[in-house]
Amino acid sequence: MRRIFICLVVLFTSQGKAQTNADSIFNAVQEMDSNLEKVRALSQITRNCNEHSFKNLFRAIDLMTELAIDSSELYILYNQNNQLGNYFRYLGLQDKALEYFERNNQISKKIHLMPEYTNIGLIYNDQNDQEGYQSYMLKARNLSTYGPNNQAYGYYFYGRSINKEKPDSSKYYIDSAISIWEAIPLDDPRKIYHTYKREPGGLTMAYSRVGLDAVENNDLKLAKEIYQRLSYWTHFEGCNWYRLFLLKTKISLKENKLDSAEFYGKKALSSAMKPGCNGYVVKRYIVRMHDVLYEVYQDKNDYKEALKHYKNAIQIRKEIENSANQKAVQYHRYTKESLKAEKEYQLKLAGEKNTKNIAIAFGIVLLLAAGAFYYRWRFVRKSKAIIEKEKEHSDNLLHNILPEEVAAELKAKGESEARDFENVTVLFTDFIEFTQTAEKLSAKELVHEINVCFRAFDEIVDKYQLEKIKTIGDAYMAAGGLHIPKTSEPKDVISAALEMQTFMLNHKRDKVKEGKPFFEMRVGVHTGPVVAGIVGIKKFQYDIWGDTVNTASRMESHGQVGKVNISKATYEAIKEFSEFQFETRGMLEAKGKGRMEMYFVSKQ
Repeated sequence: MRRIFICLVVLFTSQGKAQTNADSIFNAVQEMDSNLEKVRALSQITRNCNEHSFKNLFRAIDLMTELAIDSSELYILYNQNNQLGNYFRYLGLQDKALEYFERNNQISKKIHLMPEYTNIGLIYNDQNDQEGYQSYMLKARNLSTYGPNNQAYGYYFYGRSINKEKPDSSKYYIDSAISIWEAIPLDDPRKIYHTYKREPGGLTMAYSRVGLDAVENNDLKLAKEIYQRLSYWTHFEGCNWYRLFLLKTKISLKENKLDSAEFYGKKALSSAMKPGCNGYVVKRYIVRMHDVLYEVYQDKNDYKEALKHYKNAIQIRKEIENSANQKAVQYHRYTKESLKAEKEYQLKLAGEKNTKNIAIAFGIVLLLAAGAFYYRWRFVRKSKAIIEKEKEHSDNLLHNILPEEVAAELKAKGESEARDFENVTVLFTDFIEFTQTAEKLSAKELVHEINVCFRAFDEIVDKYQLEKIKTIGDAYMAAGGLHIPKTSEPKDVISAALEMQTFMLNHKRDKVKEGKPFFEMRVGVHTGPVVAGIVGIKKFQYDIWGDTVNTASRMESHGQVGKVNISKATYEAIKEFSEFQFETRGMLEAKGKGRMEMYFVSKQ
């Protein structure tokens, strides 16, 4: 092993004779006595090669594969394939990453190690293939025979994969993973990481994810409980202190304790930057902490510090991207040079053989050229993917402003024609005594409070596939039945209106507990024909017009706090649905409309 160490030093400090030194190393490996010693030495070579010489990397791993026979040698090979799979995944060479993970699936059958289902699933997730992602995470979930630690990992990643589609099931599997990890016997939690049975990385990963989700859901009691648990487990891995301090920073931000958020944000950043906590994954942690500190200093009105962290985040993102791109280019250069050398060899061989062999060699050359074209095509495709991603970002911004079909027409023609809709249900909301309540708040508090309410409304509108039309001060306007083809009905608008009132009542309860000012709201709904289209050429917006809009506004102004007031037209459209109950208000005088029949609607 000492000979290998000396050779490695020579190999990676002498650029001019690198390949000659590499040959000496491989010769030294062959002279070793046992297969296990050879495999260990080759594993060390691959760890030092992968960023310097792809030729030596593949040469070493192929030799390891030939030599590894018994379980101890196969175990080393398994770990090496795992590292290379993750390395090529980082470079964006997903096919190459899959190759090494699939090799491990074959090895795992021989030495009863868990197959690489989670890593393969993550590759499918990278490629936005949710079906493949969930399929492999389901396979990982079902591998309970590989020990409690692997079972916990399978449960955790499966729970993450179904988080959006099945949030309740997701919570069940993540909680189950935590319970399994906690139940694994452990003699001394202060022992060195590699000497005990339980995997703390899994626990800290799962705890931090649950804690951060709790912060996002305003469940600070649960978040603080998770923080206390996490502060215990992070004794095992120094880099995991980052997760602890990040959670504490998020909790402090939510509680508006900005000095505490600043303190723990700095500790999280320094934890991620400690020696030994390196690699592109931890670099992404560092980016995230600069983003969080940017948010902290924004709230503290310390714009100089905020700008510093904003710039640092951008710089590190570029470094991560440039590093991956440079290594990918090195790999493509190696592939191209290998193909070129192989082509020269085949041409020389063809010149020494008869006509028949020349034809065969020529066919091989064409095949190799096709391979070179393929790798070049992949490289170009990756560049196009970056452009497509930016285009997708622009499209998403456009779709955030306009309905999808209008955005498509605008991109295709440069303009969009107004349309008539016969059966649109319009929703209006308005805060009561807005001016009086606003006077009790600072400008920043007022904007924040309106933003909290309107963000909740946006989520409700998306849930029921309605179209948000606009906000005017403290008023919010949305409509159903505008999409082509139609994706929402009057009952969806009513369900959305009732959920908005429920949110406002719950929000009021929270504000009363805190002793802070709160808003109350009226909601009005009417159904009828409208004209819809785009207004203006700068900062244009999608809008609707017609008597239906005016009538919906009258329904709102003649409503009551906490209730949803609807017109007779809307009542006729939804009266058959048993989920609603109605309270008739009779004929009421509406400004500019005369006497109109109105109803309050609620859930059964």
